[in-house]
Amino acid sequence: MLVIQYKTIVAFKVIITLVMLVIGTYLLVNQQLNIGAFIATEIVVLTIMAAVEKLIISLESYYDVIAALAKLNKVTDLPEEDLGAITLENQNSGFEIEFKEVNFAFNDYQMILENVNFKIAENSLNVITGSLGAGKSLLLNMMTSFYEPSSGRILIDKIPLINVDKISLRNQIGMFLEDMTIIKGTVYENIVLGQTHISAEQILETSEQIGIEDFSSQFSNGFFTNISETDTEISFSSKKKILLLRALVGERRLLILEDPLDGMNDAFKVKMREHLSHLKENTTVIIVSEDPSIIEIADQHLHIEEGTVKILFNKN
Repeated sequence: MLVIQYKTIVAFKVIITLVMLVIGTYLLVNQQLNIGAFIATEIVVLTIMAAVEKLIISLESYYDVIAALAKLNKVTDLPEEDLGAITLENQNSGFEIEFKEVNFAFNDYQMILENVNFKIAENSLNVITGSLGAGKSLLLNMMTSFYEPSSGRILIDKIPLINVDKISLRNQIGMFLEDMTIIKGTVYENIVLGQTHISAEQILETSEQIGIEDFSSQFSNGFFTNISETDTEISFSSKKKILLLRALVGERRLLILEDPLDGMNDAFKVKMREHLSHLKENTTVIIVSEDPSIIEIADQHLHIEEGTVKILFNKN
């Protein structure tokens, strides 16, 4: 819209100038106007046109403010999340998760997940597979209560998820999804995300357990190296290591990982599998992966197909 207005004012300016030249020339030829008056009139008109042109250009900032206020109004009008009232205490064991006749649709016409029934035992390693767009990420987000089912129930330790305090729940969950990003800050800040009780020693210990040697030395200023999502000096593997450590470091009752081995070297994959097998002693682990080596160590294999979840095997 602003471009159209700008082009219109430029075209109008050109037309006015041409009209003035034609009329002025006619009046000069017929000796009805002297050259001084003609030049003075043209200067005044062009000055007014330039001022109007500047006004049109400055409207860009006005439109930005209006658009920002409209978007802000949409956000503030959204209903607040029901945080729940039942606090889940920190325990030295993983969560038990159960889906009972769960259905989910973003609207009334397109059902994405339908009649989902399965149970994830505490202290178990579970793998979820399915084609692109089958609903794997959606399932993970429902477990963490970022999405609520259209119908049916999700239970955490036999408590309806809708009644669970969301803050206490998420504080006990480590989560790595492929669309997660680096925040603008230091390497340390990116890993702990405000959990200041996590020390650099804990980070280094976890990094060594998953096969990342001398993690802090991989950055120019160690843990206090400033990074951002657009930082071209941070490689894909370094970014993924930071995001994985964000999920793994600390005491977690539930660990959710999406394709944690993709794009990583063989040494890392071996160490990560060993670490995950060890973690399930007191953590419930859920991994989205098609990797056969991950499926091999899993206690349960869930497969999403055509909106339903099938249990391919359960070793428990």
